[in-house]
Amino acid sequence: MADIHKGVTAHRGNSIEFPENTLSSIKSAIDLKVDWIEVDIHKTKDNQLVVIHDKSTGRVANLNLLVSKSTYQELMNLDMSYNFKKINNIPNIKLQKIPLLSEAFQLIKFHNQVKLSVQPKCNCVKEIINLAKEMDVIKNIGFNDISINKMALVKQIDSEIPVFWDRHPFTIISRDIKNAQQLEFEYIMIHKTRARPYLIDMAHKYGIKIGVWTVNEKIEMERFLLMGIDRIYTDNPRLLISISTKIAQD
Repeated sequence: MADIHKGVTAHRGNSIEFPENTLSSIKSAIDLKVDWIEVDIHKTKDNQLVVIHDKSTGRVANLNLLVSKSTYQELMNLDMSYNFKKINNIPNIKLQKIPLLSEAFQLIKFHNQVKLSVQPKCNCVKEIINLAKEMDVIKNIGFNDISINKMALVKQIDSEIPVFWDRHPFTIISRDIKNAQQLEFEYIMIHKTRARPYLIDMAHKYGIKIGVWTVNEKIEMERFLLMGIDRIYTDNPRLLISISTKIAQD
């Protein structure tokens, strides 16, 4: 199934249909049987690992709080679906609370096909790995981030954890491929505007797989799948799965 899906990665869960980085978006991505779900992790004032992209809650919630300066209980009082409901004009959607990483781990614990890629937005790599081992989900997770130091630390702690090294739009990809090989990263994730067949070939020759972020349009999905890209971040995993499956069957 992974080959059919071609590395479908639900960016912040199924975030086109549900509020990003919520349990609803994660559950939906699991139901779709994506290959990976990508989520972002911050740490609260009382050292709880929570699933949220930004340092503060203002872009998604009904109140703007700094995550690192707030307790988990304070954050629990917010509605993380507030702006999603406004933008999509669906006021009756159920209130969404900020998830603990442990809750996300619990959701994927018994879904071996669907794995969770965690992006540590703070210095919490060791804590994430420790939690994953405590909950017996270490084989169900991977890590992604732009920081080479964070990703190298993942490999130092546990070389079996897959790493998806995110690269910024203006990076020198040929150099990144060589660095990824040296550090034994499995993937590099490049901006979609930089994808070229020769770079895919180069990565594969070095034993590195290559993916793109973030792709939501049908025509782009088709182009990257036919190009041979190994992994795609998308906010619309339902569409990407349908296109990937169709291409595989043709």
